[in-house]
Amino acid sequence: MYCGGYEIETEIAIRRILRRGDCFVDVGANIGHFTAIAMSIVGRGGIVHAFEPVPECFDNIRRLKDMNPGYAVYAHPVAAGDREELAPINVSRTSNRGWNTMVPGLMSNYEPQERLMVETNRLDDYLPSLGVS
Repeated sequence: MYCGGYEIETEIAIRRILRRGDCFVDVGANIGHFTAIAMSIVGRGGIVHAFEPVPECFDNIRRLKDMNPGYAVYAHPVAAGDREELAPINVSRTSNRGWNTMVPGLMSNYEPQERLMVETNRLDDYLPSLGVS
């Protein structure tokens, strides 16, 4: 991320599509890389919603929000799912802080990890309750 080589295609698409004053929803926001990019594009007149259920990553989103007063950044400590429930997420305990997954079996058994239970919400229900249509 620091060197500009993280998910370049995604960043290009965001920069091509998003405009000042838009609303951006970052699901699985991780440490907030795309949240920060979106903030810089939508500006103070836009809105950014960042969804991140892993506490350590969520803390980064909250710090990003706190360091940028005047920007409409809403940090949500929940995951997106097909229903409201508590669900397991595997969190990597290696140097790759972003390697977290709710997909069973996706993370190798050899990967040092911790399993957390996190709240999930259906975005179809949750976003309208936030005023996002």
